[in-house]
Amino acid sequence: MRLDQQRQDDLEPKRIASTQKRLEDMGCHIVNTDNSRITFIHNKITVMFYPYSGWFSAKKPICSGRGFRKLLKQLNKSKESK
Repeated sequence: MRLDQQRQDDLEPKRIASTQKRLEDMGCHIVNTDNSRITFIHNKITVMFYPYSGWFSAKKPICSGRGFRKLLKQLNKSKESK
């Protein structure tokens, strides 16, 4: 449980919406969105991203990690290698 649950409840929908829009603008196919996670496909790789914590998880060549900017770097890197 988060220390400040009210803050999480306020910020999470905004982060999910802005993250989803950014991913769609990049051409990612959004598979599922719920109240804490976005699942999308990028170059045939399924990625799960948790906008509030910043955690993402996927199979190689995209490694798991934390931070939306780091995820974007990996997505751009995998796009360039194709």
